[in-house]
Amino acid sequence: MSTRQRLKPSSIASATSYFLLHPRHRSRLCELDSGFLFTRFAQTRIRHRLRAAGIVQLMVDEITREGLQTATDTFYAALAHALNGHAQPMVDLWSEADDVCYLGPMGGILVGGAAVAASWKEFATTELGGTVTPSDLHFVAAGRIGVVTGREEGIGHRDLPGTVHIRATSTYRLEGGAIKMVGHHTDLITT
Repeated sequence: MSTRQRLKPSSIASATSYFLLHPRHRSRLCELDSGFLFTRFAQTRIRHRLRAAGIVQLMVDEITREGLQTATDTFYAALAHALNGHAQPMVDLWSEADDVCYLGPMGGILVGGAAVAASWKEFATTELGGTVTPSDLHFVAAGRIGVVTGREEGIGHRDLPGTVHIRATSTYRLEGGAIKMVGHHTDLITT
């Protein structure tokens, strides 16, 4: 498959935009060709058709509630990988910008994409295991920024007895048409 795969307008939608393919092909872009106005209705129909066709992430110009839900699902899937020794999905989710910030449940403040990526790589080497499940999620989408607040419950982590309860806030930003994490702040709930 070439770097750009040309799809017929009738095969997905009649609009000009770029989309990322299935995660294992993220570097490959395909172009949908035509030229009609992208209304919100048309964007929603195209998103559904793309998902059905296996094309995962629509490159957009603003964050939607649906986009935040997808980013949140991606975060918790990446966290599951990190808990089991594989940091790359988490590193890929985070922005590489200098203004990102991570405040983990054990304390400390990390600023900058390089520091956050190094932290996740180091964390993955612990192979802590277990699962983290989100609950009580609240989504705020505002243009190019999105915020998700809620709770996390961690169970079955090596060397951590019982269940860990955490409050969490995740902040996302559109960068180059993709939703990237730029902040994650967590607090242990002790009561």
